[in-house]
Formats: sequence, structure tokens, C-alpha cells
Amino acid sequence: MTKTMIRKISDFTVALSYDDKFSGERVTREFWIPRCGGYVREGTQQVCVGLDCRGNTLSADDGVALLLTIRYHYYAMRDAEKREARIA
Repeated sequence: MTKTMIRKISDFTVALSYDDKFSGERVTREFWIPRCGGYVREGTQQVCVGLDCRGNTLSADDGVALLLTIRYHYYAMRDAEKREARIA
């Protein structure tokens, strides 16, 4: 199992790399915001709470805020996966 990495690539881009819980494969995702700040995107899609594609849309003003937002929601996503595993 490889360590999760969340790093700022540029002032407006953050990369997240982690091992997928179900497949065990390495996943790398890139998130970005417009230069003036705004909604967080992955490719052309807006990213929502829990790094999902539905729910409240995430936003950030700059690269530091983007990094903190992605970090927070990555760990929230993992916590939700753990809760679901306990229920199932």
C-alpha cells in the first residue's frame, strides 16, 4: 500500500494520489480552479463535497485554499467509506 500524496502542482492545481479501496489500484486525480478563484474542477466537471460529482460544489480562492479543501474532503471521503464498510 502506497502513501497518499496531496500536493500543489501550481498556484491553481492540486494532485491527489491514493490507492483505491476496492480495486487496490493507484488513483491520481488533478483538481484545479480558475486564476481568479471559484469552483473546484476535475477536468471539465465541478467537484462536490466528498470529491464526488453531486452535492454542494466546492470552491477555493487560491492554491493554498484548494490544497486544504482537497485534503479535507479526501479524508471525509475515506471516513465515509469506513462508515459504509461497517454498515455492510
